[in-house]
Amino acid sequence: MLITLNVGSSSLPNFTFTVSGTTYTFDANTQTNTVSGRYYFYRDGNNWEFYALASGTLSVLGSNKVDLFLCGGGQSGRRQAAATSNNGGNGGARKTESSITIVGTYEIVCGAGGSTATGLNTQNSGGASTFGAYTSAGGTVSSGGHRTNSSVVNGGAGGYSFGDSSAKGPDGNSRRVGAGGGHGAYAYTDGVNPGVWNASNGGSYGGGNGGDAAISGGMTPYGNDGSAGSFFGAGGGGPGYYINTDPYVDVSGVGKGGAGYRGFVAIRNAR
Repeated sequence: MLITLNVGSSSLPNFTFTVSGTTYTFDANTQTNTVSGRYYFYRDGNNWEFYALASGTLSVLGSNKVDLFLCGGGQSGRRQAAATSNNGGNGGARKTESSITIVGTYEIVCGAGGSTATGLNTQNSGGASTFGAYTSAGGTVSSGGHRTNSSVVNGGAGGYSFGDSSAKGPDGNSRRVGAGGGHGAYAYTDGVNPGVWNASNGGSYGGGNGGDAAISGGMTPYGNDGSAGSFFGAGGGGPGYYINTDPYVDVSGVGKGGAGYRGFVAIRNAR
């Protein structure tokens, strides 16, 4: 998918934004707030923010001072037959560069979210987001939920775009990005007595929740899939897991690790 953004040299730029052969033209002096699946634009007086939600190319006319923000794609939840290892995925790494000069052409990559973990002992990384030579890794910052003994830890909350709670974010709201996924539940049976540890929740704004696990009334144990991350840069939830202590564990009782959510790249006028 190709994105071309031509930015004028004023603090309120004029630019075009081209996605897969379709060109959008903006005059930032008059442009109203616009959100779509491909971009988000916000303007308030002399302040503006532009969020690229798909990979492409940024072409700059003249020299401009901007703040840059990158968020990598979220990691999937981990699928593993071990009670302490079915953690949620980490959120995508976040990076802010302040008051940089941009001129010329830049390649933009919005990191993909890690795909659903289906194989045993697997966890899929999110992709890095890049703006020219600047990069922010996928799935490494907001910690996925994990278990410590019998307790659970929820996914990390993530952070704001540009580290600024007043920034509008990639959907036009002030929301955290790069949240971690929650740990899956752990159920066990000795063939007589059922038991379960609860799953943990994903981080604020889009971290996938951990999957449930339980022993049915017929003493059949099961583990559900972790849920997918649902907001930018979020990690997926860890799967639920059961173990039979007698007989030994049947790995069919491990769910799938939830997929991570894609990252994005944003610029705004330097502040």
